[in-house]
Amino acid sequence: MNRYTKLEQSQISSCSELIGKIDCCEQENFLSAVNTENQIDIHVFEHGVYFSYKYEGVVKIHICFEQDTDEFNDKIIELVQATSGKASDAIVDFYIYKHNTKIIEHLIARYKIPAPYDGLYYTSVEFILRRENFNKAYINTNLDIRPYEEIYIDTYLEMLDESMDFGGGTPNFRESKAYLVEDFREYEKTNRFEAFWVDDELVGLYWRNGAEIDMFAVSVEHQGKGYGSDLLTRAIEMSFASSDADFAFLYAVDWNTKAQAFYRKYGMEVLGQPCCLRLPRKED
Repeated sequence: MNRYTKLEQSQISSCSELIGKIDCCEQENFLSAVNTENQIDIHVFEHGVYFSYKYEGVVKIHICFEQDTDEFNDKIIELVQATSGKASDAIVDFYIYKHNTKIIEHLIARYKIPAPYDGLYYTSVEFILRRENFNKAYINTNLDIRPYEEIYIDTYLEMLDESMDFGGGTPNFRESKAYLVEDFREYEKTNRFEAFWVDDELVGLYWRNGAEIDMFAVSVEHQGKGYGSDLLTRAIEMSFASSDADFAFLYAVDWNTKAQAFYRKYGMEVLGQPCCLRLPRKED
C-alpha cells in the first residue's frame, strides 16, 4: 500500500487500537494523518501495522504488532527504505511499541542506530489518570505557587539537571538555556508553567502541553516529603481545568523505576509504551 491507499473505517479502527499501544499522542496523529495527503506509506499486517506520515517537517514511522515477532523484519526494512526514499532530507523518527523487541533490535542493527542516553535507547511508559477517577484536590497552603520568573531560570535549570534521571547520562537543561527561555516565556503567557517554593527554596515545577504534563520534577532536597503528590495533584487539576480531555498523562523513562513506582502509587494507570528511535541521515 502507499499514500494513495485509503483504509476502510474498520481498518482505521483496528490500526488505531494498535497504535494506541505506542501512546495516545501517536494514536491521535495517526487518526489525523491517515487517508490524507500527509500519509506516506501504510501496510496492514494480520496482527500489526506499519504507518508513516509527515508531521511538522519530520517523517514519523509507527510500527506495532500485537505480539513480538521477527517474521516480518524483511518486509519492514523494505517499507522503511520506501519511506526514507520519499523523505528527502527530512528527519525520520520511529515510534514503536516497545514490546516488539525483535523488530527494534533488527532496526538498530540494520541502520546502526546509536543509543543517545549513555548506552540506552529511549523507551518509556505513558501514565494516565482518567478524569472520572480523579478525586483529589490540591490543599497545601505551605507552598508558594509562582508563575515563570526569568530571574530564576538558572535555578529552574539547575534543579532539573540534578533531579532528572537520564540513565547515567548527563542532563543538558542548563546547556539548552537559550532555547528553553523562549519556551518558558510562552508557558508564562499561556499559564502552563508553575514553580513551587518553600522558605525561598525551589521545591519543584511542572509545565503542561494540553492534557500532557510535559515536565514534572521535584528537587532532590525535597523528595520524600510528600511534595510530589501535592505537585502532581495541582498539575492534573490544572490540566483538567484548561482542557476537556478525558485524561491527563505524562511519561516516565524505562530506567526511572522510582518515578514509575510513584505514579502507580498515586493511582495512575499505564496506557502506551513507546520506543523512540531516529534513523541516521546516511547509512554506513
